[in-house]
Amino acid sequence: MLRLIVKEFLGGNSVVYKVYTEIGKEEVSEYFFQSRYNPTDRGIEILRAAITSYIAIDNMLAHSITFDYKLLQPSIDYIQKIYKYVSKSYIYYYSLEKCSELVFTESGHSCFISISMKNGAYLGYSGGKDSTLCKLLAEKNNENLEYYHMSFDSDKSNKDYHLEKRVLNQRINESLTFEGHEMKSNLFVSHQADDIHVVFAAPYFNVNERSNKRLLVGIPWDNINDVIIQLPNNTDKVGDFVPTETYTSLKIFEQYMRAMGLVNFEIVSPIASLHSYGVYKILSELRSVNFVKSLESCWYSWLYKEKFCGTCPKCQRVMRIFKEVFNEQISAEVPILEVDATAQLFGSIATEILLNNYENISSSLLLSKASRELSKEYIDVLKSIWKFEEQEITELVSTYSNKLTLDKIKNLIKGINGDIDYDKLSDLKIHSESVPYLPFENFCEWNRSNMILNCYSHVAFVNYESPYKESTIIPLSNRDTNKKEILYLPDIDIYLPVKNSLSNVISTSIEHLY
Repeated sequence: MLRLIVKEFLGGNSVVYKVYTEIGKEEVSEYFFQSRYNPTDRGIEILRAAITSYIAIDNMLAHSITFDYKLLQPSIDYIQKIYKYVSKSYIYYYSLEKCSELVFTESGHSCFISISMKNGAYLGYSGGKDSTLCKLLAEKNNENLEYYHMSFDSDKSNKDYHLEKRVLNQRINESLTFEGHEMKSNLFVSHQADDIHVVFAAPYFNVNERSNKRLLVGIPWDNINDVIIQLPNNTDKVGDFVPTETYTSLKIFEQYMRAMGLVNFEIVSPIASLHSYGVYKILSELRSVNFVKSLESCWYSWLYKEKFCGTCPKCQRVMRIFKEVFNEQISAEVPILEVDATAQLFGSIATEILLNNYENISSSLLLSKASRELSKEYIDVLKSIWKFEEQEITELVSTYSNKLTLDKIKNLIKGINGDIDYDKLSDLKIHSESVPYLPFENFCEWNRSNMILNCYSHVAFVNYESPYKESTIIPLSNRDTNKKEILYLPDIDIYLPVKNSLSNVISTSIEHLY
């Protein structure tokens, strides 16, 4: 296991954190943040702590990570708390022996004066279903909203804030992250949103006494819960599949912001008492079913002329929700995969427990300590616009097992039954032996056919000589003219027919593109 060192480079309204190997000083990756606004000293420290926690979680498989820059003691306390909480969940879910040791080279005491919270709230608005419903509910609550927009990675659109991870050494990076662990261990990895605290911190990058507002977040009931895992020899409480979005995680961030002098700072999720079923239901009541359909859902729509692909995990989840809530089939070409893998499809063990034990989910307020505290006054706002059934949700107990999960996921292969007409999903001819992307296909060892590239197999290709995944280059050959071409790929995983050394892989032709 590698030892890493992280260095900070400040530059006006941007900051870069570079990750090196401690021995050899090889550059591994860098984390870049930029704002349209000039920061305050307090804002820089808040952002520094949030990105440091993200780097720690993202490189959790290293032996140790040394942060070679000064952090205030409240920031160090926050990083250690959130890291301990998230790593406990990941150790269990991903069968890890241990996670990285965190080392801080320099600490200091906070000397910021306290500033009171003003009326109003920040809302990170993405235009998706969750943030759209938050916006509508906040307007009904006469909330003085200030929207902020954030872009990520290769999206260079002109947003208020931008966060980007740049991989400088793909081989080493894979040995440190869960993507690499997934390939080596053949475990189901559902982690996402490890950078969500950076999104929370972004609008406070330029915080001052006039701009200290509370934060609204669009996190539904699906994601806010801790779950109790019933093991053969003991019982343990961990975060759900996305622990950075749970009640415990949000409270750790809230406590940190207060420790940084933002008096009475609070995080509120207007939809914390609604399951995703309820989010869709209320959006349709406030607008229409067609309006709900129009909101961005597909993870890969940018590949398919902004169309709904139907086969990625997000599309399959949306299709299931539409069937259950509206009794509608939203794709004529792609069937719903009827498999027993609810937790994996929703990225939420709590959802699997809920759907197995409760009814009328789309018309219910799901009330627990977490949902009550995070919803605040928005439970009453929801009651004012819809006649909800109130359901008390106590402890969420699961016998989750990664082995059982893999068995469930492999059943996805039985959900196709030859019913998908692939020619309707793409302008390009699909090879008869291949299928488009399916949820969790790498666990089923599918022959992969990306709808754009039409190449196949489950072995990931990475050009280790290219600094960025977004600029991966694959040599192509046209089997009719034998003309050599180069294809530049926009942030896609490419799969080739055989496992091989890099030199052999590069020389392999992708014959099914034409």
